[in-house]
Amino acid sequence: SPVVSVNPAAAVKLQTLLPGEFADPGAGSGKTGAPTNRTAGVTFGVTVNVTDASWNKVLTANPTVQMTTTDVYDAEPSSAQTSGGTITQFLTLVTAATQTVTAMPVPGGYTGSTSPVVAVDPNTATRAHLLLPGETHVPGSYNQSPTGKIGAPTPRTAGLAFGVTVYAVDDWYNRNTGAASTIQIQTSDPYDTEPSTVSFTAGMATFPVTMVRQDTSNLTTITATSTVLVSTISPAFWVNPGPAVKLQILVPGEAVAEGRAPDGKTAAAPSPATAGTAFSVTVRAVDANWNKVASANPTVRINTSDIYDAEPSTETLVTGEFTF
Repeated sequence: SPVVSVNPAAAVKLQTLLPGEFADPGAGSGKTGAPTNRTAGVTFGVTVNVTDASWNKVLTANPTVQMTTTDVYDAEPSSAQTSGGTITQFLTLVTAATQTVTAMPVPGGYTGSTSPVVAVDPNTATRAHLLLPGETHVPGSYNQSPTGKIGAPTPRTAGLAFGVTVYAVDDWYNRNTGAASTIQIQTSDPYDTEPSTVSFTAGMATFPVTMVRQDTSNLTTITATSTVLVSTISPAFWVNPGPAVKLQILVPGEAVAEGRAPDGKTAAAPSPATAGTAFSVTVRAVDANWNKVASANPTVRINTSDIYDAEPSTETLVTGEFTF
């Protein structure tokens, strides 16, 4: 027969095409192919066609289209008007997960379109991301506070081990399981024993940490350092003392150094005493690491090796200490 021109019918719906998909007018799904994987932080184009019921593009239909995604942390484009029955807008997905893209007419009049699921892969690892107990990793949340996580560190107890997790992440805080690097952590506790340097396994490293010095000022931090990744420092957190297990005696010249082995004191030596001249002695209730426990207030008596002195009476500690 002679060539017959077939014109599209009235426009009734939108069609989304991701990279890897191609329009196929008249076909059941209206397209061929499948979305190819995207990479977090890498911009790509999404085409929206205005079509009839059989997926034929209608050149004369030019509604305004709003494009949205299931990525809650990306920046989505403003609504824009189609031209010649089509528009291409650009997206930058930032969360490594499976996502979809939806195109809707503004204010309406056509059936919207949602893409098939597209996998978003993490980008190259660029930074170490440290998580303390109480914090949870949130991939993609590079534009939130705190970045890449929710929650806050819970208080720790001196002498009790806890786990610290470090992820190798991209600029959008997605864990990259293929990252190859060593990682080490250091705390602001001058008396604890730092864990050994380790290598990431599937983009993750876990460290056992035991703080030994209490911190009542909420100033303790932990830093993760790598030779190839940007370092990270934790939020400050509290370190509470452990249970009281012993007493500590301080005589003139001695100074407290909580957490310091072997006696919880600085290296300063006791000052000489003079016979017949009174001096003060402080007794503290402390945990296993020489941190004062303010809630421990036993009754205490002190004795000296001087068989002729007059020793003070028994006293009850107040907020964990008493000076005789």
